[in-house]
Amino acid sequence: MSHDPEIRLSTGGLPPIKIHEEYLVEEALSYDSTCCYTAWVREEIVQVPEGWSASDFNIANERPQWSIQIYDTTLQAADPGHLKTLAKTFHEETRTEREVGGRGQRDRIDVWGVPFAAGASVEERIAKCKAHMLAEITARETSGDDDFHVSELHGHYQWNRAILIIDRPERSWNEDEGGFLVVYWDLHPSYLKMFTRAYAEDTQEPELSAIRYTRNELGNLLGNLRSFF
Repeated sequence: MSHDPEIRLSTGGLPPIKIHEEYLVEEALSYDSTCCYTAWVREEIVQVPEGWSASDFNIANERPQWSIQIYDTTLQAADPGHLKTLAKTFHEETRTEREVGGRGQRDRIDVWGVPFAAGASVEERIAKCKAHMLAEITARETSGDDDFHVSELHGHYQWNRAILIIDRPERSWNEDEGGFLVVYWDLHPSYLKMFTRAYAEDTQEPELSAIRYTRNELGNLLGNLRSFF
């Protein structure tokens, strides 16, 4: 599906060009065959100006390295079509918030399907999704295949890693505190030093943080996560 097919691109002194944007939803690689779909936007030049070549222009025509990882743990997560729809919908509908403030470098959204029984606890979902993400990162680093890079939160003052977990059906996404759970873990060394200075030595540092959001808050949430890359 094309998105805003004719956009005039700023080229930093080169001749102005028009680009065509296309939404791509691809099946992502997984070390254990867990179903995952990634959504991103590819740019193509509509027409190369006379006297120039396509290689003269810097366009986003390759899969982005920056990524946001989302785990759907509802019963619908067993349906690949559902995961594909979520990946594209979340990417498209939160794009403005993710790119605000000059964050124009493209990113992608990966949606994983890890269905749980309806009565599964939050703790169970967090433990399994976190463990899977860590194993996925390790497998990719070991194989040297970084085509589907998992981004760290380099700009966060406290945590290095984060995933988003959907643990409630869509009809409940805006009820109470919301159906989206952001899980942060892996403390920055600088934060650990501050924590040690501020608290007694026998005080255990937090292993992770989990915060709920509604569907209406999703755009700002993903925009904030994007700002930490």
